[in-house]
Amino acid sequence: AVGPALKTIAWHIPDVTTLDPDYESDRMQHNFCVDGKKLRATDPKQWAAGQASHGMDKGCAVFAIKIMEAGECSVGWGAVDAMMRLGAGFTSFGLESSGQKVTNGKKEPYTDPFAAGDVIVAMLHLQGGMVGFQKNGQDLGRAFQLPKELQGVPFFPHVTLRDAVASVYWVQTKGIP
Repeated sequence: AVGPALKTIAWHIPDVTTLDPDYESDRMQHNFCVDGKKLRATDPKQWAAGQASHGMDKGCAVFAIKIMEAGECSVGWGAVDAMMRLGAGFTSFGLESSGQKVTNGKKEPYTDPFAAGDVIVAMLHLQGGMVGFQKNGQDLGRAFQLPKELQGVPFFPHVTLRDAVASVYWVQTKGIP
C-alpha cells in the first residue's frame, strides 16, 4: 500500500555541472519543481531530475511514484554522485516509462510501458544486493544485482522527468519479497 507523501524528505538537484556536462544546471533547476508531494518537469525538450535528501547504506527501502501527468519518467535509486539522468552511469539503477530498465547507459526490456495513473514502486535491498520494481501492485522481480564495488555505498530515491508530473510516497512495508 502506498503510504504518506514524502513531506519531510527534501529533494535536491544533482550538481549536473560536474556530474553530467551535457546538461545545463540553470535550466535543470528551473525545469524541476517540487510542489508538496509532487515532482514536476514541464519542459517537453529538457530532462530534469531530483534525488531525495535521505539515503540508505544498509537494510531495505521502498518508495513509490504515481504518474499524475504522462510524459517521460525514470524512477529508481542512485548514489549521491549519480548523474542527473537516472541509469546513465554506474552508480544509478532505474526503470524508464518505456518499460526498460537502465544502468550504466545500458537499457534492457523489463516490463510494459507505464503511463498516467500507474504506480511504480522502487525497492532496494542492500543486504541482498538487489534493486527491484513493482507496477500497479504486481512484483516485476529483480531488475538489478548491485555490483560488489557498490556495497556500503548509500543510495537515494532518484526520479528523472521530462514533461511529466509524479507524486512521490514512502511505501508501508515489512520487507521486500
